[in-house]
Amino acid sequence: MTRLAGNASRARRRGGPVPGVRIEMFSGRTMTQKRELVRRVTDAVVEALGVDKEGVRVKIIEEERHHVAHGGVLGSELP
Repeated sequence: MTRLAGNASRARRRGGPVPGVRIEMFSGRTMTQKRELVRRVTDAVVEALGVDKEGVRVKIIEEERHHVAHGGVLGSELP
C-alpha cells in the first residue's frame, strides 16, 4: 500500500490528481485484447497529461449485451 501511495504522490506533483480512466464495454474480449487496450490507454494518458505510468489507473467494466439498451432495444437484440 505504501508503494501505491508513493506513486500517487509522484503523479500529483507532476500534474495534479492521479488520472483514472473508466472503460465500459461488452464482455467477450480476450485477456490479450484487454492488456493491449490498457497499455495503449495508459500510454495516451502519460503522453497527454505528463504523469508517471505507475500513477495511471484504468478500470474496465464489462457488461452483458442484454444489460444495455440503445434506442429502447436491448443490445442482445440489435443486429
